Amino acid sequence: MLTELGTSVDKITEVYVYNTMTYFTDGTSKQTFDKYLKENGNELSLTDTGIKLTYKPKGVLTSVFSFLMQVS
Repeated sequence: MLTELGTSVDKITEVYVYNTMTYFTDGTSKQTFDKYLKENGNELSLTDTGIKLTYKPKGVLTSVFSFLMQVS
């Protein structure tokens, strides 16, 4: 699928993860998005069912996101 779009995993330098929740100390929350840059130590890889983002700021693993892809 990425080939059809003219790209590859190695060429993707930033990923946006939408619909994340940010919680504040006063008890409120806000729906927002996060931006992950490849240059910050994050890794993007392909899986059998989609894309996996491994978030490693300063080399420390903190989060892993999986994005399922469905082709019809």
